[in-house]
Amino acid sequence: TIPAGPDGAHRRIRPSDITVLVRRGWEGDRAVAALQARGVPAVRSRGSSVLEAPAADQWRTLLRAVAQPTDSRWARSFALSWFGGLSADAVAALDDSGLSAIQDRLRAWADVLLSHGVGAFLSTTWIESDVATHVLGLPDGDRAITDLEHLSEILRAAAHDGRISATGLLAVLEASATGQQADKDDDVAARRIESDDEAVQVMTIFNAKGLEFPIVMVPIMWKTPYRAKNGEIDVIFRDPATNRRTFDLTGGGAWPDEEAGDERRRLANVEALGQDHRLLYVALTRAKHRTVVWWASLADSGESALAHLLFARDTDQMIDTEAFASPAVDAADGNAMLSARTPLFGTDGTLIEVAEHGAWSAGTVWGGDGAGAPGDLAIATLDRALDRTRHRWSFTAVTRHLDGTTFDPYDASLADRGAADEAHDEGAGATAVAVGPDARRLPSLTTLPAGAEFGTLVHAVLERVDFAAEDLAGAVERALDDLGRPASAQLTVAGADGRPSDGRPLFVSGLVEAITTPLGSHLGDVRLCDIGPGRRLNELSFEMPLDSRGRPAAVADIGRCIAGHLEPGDLLAPWAAALADGAIDLDLAGHLTGSIDLVLQLDDGRFFVVDYKSNRLGPAGAPPPPGAYGRAGLADAMAEHHYPLQALLYEVALHRYLRWRLGGSYDVTDRLGGAAYLFVRGMSGPTTPQVEGHRDGVFDWQVPAPLVTELSDLLDGAPARRGVS
Repeated sequence: TIPAGPDGAHRRIRPSDITVLVRRGWEGDRAVAALQARGVPAVRSRGSSVLEAPAADQWRTLLRAVAQPTDSRWARSFALSWFGGLSADAVAALDDSGLSAIQDRLRAWADVLLSHGVGAFLSTTWIESDVATHVLGLPDGDRAITDLEHLSEILRAAAHDGRISATGLLAVLEASATGQQADKDDDVAARRIESDDEAVQVMTIFNAKGLEFPIVMVPIMWKTPYRAKNGEIDVIFRDPATNRRTFDLTGGGAWPDEEAGDERRRLANVEALGQDHRLLYVALTRAKHRTVVWWASLADSGESALAHLLFARDTDQMIDTEAFASPAVDAADGNAMLSARTPLFGTDGTLIEVAEHGAWSAGTVWGGDGAGAPGDLAIATLDRALDRTRHRWSFTAVTRHLDGTTFDPYDASLADRGAADEAHDEGAGATAVAVGPDARRLPSLTTLPAGAEFGTLVHAVLERVDFAAEDLAGAVERALDDLGRPASAQLTVAGADGRPSDGRPLFVSGLVEAITTPLGSHLGDVRLCDIGPGRRLNELSFEMPLDSRGRPAAVADIGRCIAGHLEPGDLLAPWAAALADGAIDLDLAGHLTGSIDLVLQLDDGRFFVVDYKSNRLGPAGAPPPPGAYGRAGLADAMAEHHYPLQALLYEVALHRYLRWRLGGSYDVTDRLGGAAYLFVRGMSGPTTPQVEGHRDGVFDWQVPAPLVTELSDLLDGAPARRGVS
């Protein structure tokens, strides 16, 4: 019992009268878990972060599903979440119509977020999902609903003008989690108490400053404080020479020598011990009626502030200032030393009482479960085959059969950005077409070196240039300057006299020629310079799930699908037939990543996939033969490098994106215009030759709409079929 008030009456101790103080937030989480495991109600009153709570994972699942409603995996994850409210059996039994209904709901919520803002989005999802009903039925429902509401406030505060995307809200949670300081007083993510029920309160000593509690328990101040010499804390100290607080960026490294580094760590450990003393003072002065402090004699316990307080004493039990100032005190036999402290603790036990908590026992060595002696140790063997069919694919990975030596394993796009998907050019590097008397009749880029590095430079500049700039040459120059000196190394040509010459002017004029070339055929007379920033998307990256319906698509199946939609006389028909016959023997399962060089929209509303190619079509060091960049020559180059497959994969990605973003107004026949592959070395401006409406250097392909939709279904795991979905 404890006194209940001024009248001297006593009452029984309640769990809420007890406060457990710890140094760090994670120690508090462990304390709560230990108490709850023993049936004691306990909560973190301050310090733990709501961003680490299960409720945060539920919000993340919802936001990822809203950001990608067409992804069936995230739709199913959402259905299993608190917001979806379905059981695992119910999700497993979902048919296409049931899954479509869930995706439609996610798409509608995405529209609310984009059109009405985050406030309306949070209210709509909360009400329509009936999440409160689902969560309050959980064993820890009060805790969960408190965390959900807390997180919704953080998300609402993230958009000052009310406008933010689902991806932006996800970034808010991730950024907040990365920079969280859950033990600080002003941290908005510090977890709140979920109810007024009786429970032991667990908090950090930092947050207990200035507060008073009926009963305080201090269980682990006997532990060694966090030390710089172990790398547990930053090396921060007050420099004796300058008396300035100093942060050692080397972390106590051997600079300028090992002795100096050791000294900086020693000073930082002195600071850490001083902080431990201050925390101990706070912990021991918070209780109104009773403080319970634990002591344990372990290897390094003598370095703690509690050890200094208890054992840095002389024979009269007074503080020994020299021992108190030392890094460690003798506490090897702490239990016996405590029992000898009667002058300090008093003889009647009314003020301070020392008691041993449990007697130590050597225990017994476990000898097994009684089933007999264990058998001889042996190497475990895997008795099942691992599923190695699922991968993260890109077009380059598909065409190179997952040969990881051919592209950078740290490239997130799997070699799908820049010119990594272009074949190695035997004439790469310094080799260039000699600049002779006839060079002026060739497109300017023809005279420049070839290779993947040069192609990547072309991509990088075109990505940065405003095609509609009045001074187009100046815009190309500035984009080239932004890339720095390494870019200039790709622009060396051989002059008429055989000496190296600066190819920068040729590069600038060549890109201007490409940008001002009418594209022709299905794109009409439109030029890239007619496309303003509002009608183009550069390097549109995508992640597209494959085989969501459970059936991986073989590349040969894709070839048969393509061949079924091409006329016999189509220039790409032989390539499609070869693909159908197994030119690439792979099954595509997992998901597909990619980066589309350019998506442009014409005035009539059609969207086109555009890809830049810098391939040299002809022998190195010589002008390209006539017709090399004509329609037939480009078709051969497309087939040789499987670029039609790349175009179709990009078309499917764009189709799925537009279907999601435009909703009911999307019509694949009216909106998807096709693909245009721009071989920039063959584009020489308005005077570029054209045959039957097809410009040299431009391979345009009006992909049949039924082919796009059938291929989309095939990649999703459906059997190949004809017709528009």
